[in-house]
Amino acid sequence: MKGCLEQGAKQCEIISAYANGCVALASSKSRFGVAARNTVPEAAGAATVQCHDATCQILYSGCSQPRVAR
Repeated sequence: MKGCLEQGAKQCEIISAYANGCVALASSKSRFGVAARNTVPEAAGAATVQCHDATCQILYSGCSQPRVAR
């Protein structure tokens, strides 16, 4: 949220949270898609499909630090 506001946005909101996995944000001029999956390629593919626009491009992708499940 802080980064969003610092970049000059007037309205910011959290649309996805992720842990122990990866996330990607795809966007065009009029649409966006966000998805969390096990890998960046899986998240990017799902975000692009969710965006529903042939001009969508991945604006962000990344993974959290892995957590050990016991």
